[in-house]
Amino acid sequence: MDTRRNENEELRPQRNEAHQALEAFIGQWRLEGKNLDGAEEFAGTDVEGTVTCEWLPGAFFLHQHETVHFFGGGHTTTWITGWDQTRQCYFVELFDDLGFTRRYDLTVEGSTWSFEGALERGSVVFDEDYETYRGFWERSAQGRWIPLCEYTATRLH
Repeated sequence: MDTRRNENEELRPQRNEAHQALEAFIGQWRLEGKNLDGAEEFAGTDVEGTVTCEWLPGAFFLHQHETVHFFGGGHTTTWITGWDQTRQCYFVELFDDLGFTRRYDLTVEGSTWSFEGALERGSVVFDEDYETYRGFWERSAQGRWIPLCEYTATRLH
């Protein structure tokens, strides 16, 4: 079905398998982990938090709200994740309470999602029943990658 309104407009996106794969993230999650050397003054502190991930209206993009707490600080982020039909790849736009915004390109291979940004990169690996995932992030500093944090997320519902 041609979903263009006229010859001068782009094709209207259609939900497909790429969108369906994002369903792995839907739900509420409990995070537990640790800040690593890249977290500077917070290195070595335990991290606890929650993630809520749901479809935005239309079910083309995910909205994720994450709040983490650790000794001496915390962090709140909002993520918009989707499938870029033109580029044929996943992406994340992240906004946080510290005033930063980040864009990540995502790749998926099996149960592993890899996030690649200019200043940070990470991976999320789901267990076989998709009820738990493990995350690991690094940040770029002085031309090298430094471990930032590692955590486990457990689905609450």
